[in-house]
Amino acid sequence: MIGIVGAGAFGTALAVALAKGGREVRLWARDPAQVRAMQAARQNARALPGVLLCLLASAALARPAPWYWWASRTSDERVCAQTSPGAGWLREDTAFRDSRCSQRVKPF
Repeated sequence: MIGIVGAGAFGTALAVALAKGGREVRLWARDPAQVRAMQAARQNARALPGVLLCLLASAALARPAPWYWWASRTSDERVCAQTSPGAGWLREDTAFRDSRCSQRVKPF
């Protein structure tokens, strides 16, 4: 099984090409409405209209990357970001769903 993360034009085209080559492929998207539309129409009308997705194992919903508080090692400064602001920053443990680090991610 090959998983393609990102159901844009490139991800969809890559998934279709791999499926045509005999691979079992799953295409991941973040937008639940897009996943439902792709499953219903068996195509990605938003990014790659006219290309059928019949050979794909499935389209699935992926979660966006979490946000974290990052604490500076040299000052009292904290920033909310998905990736480290650079060297000298420590990531705090709690994950959040938003860029203000106000909505905690619910555990699985």
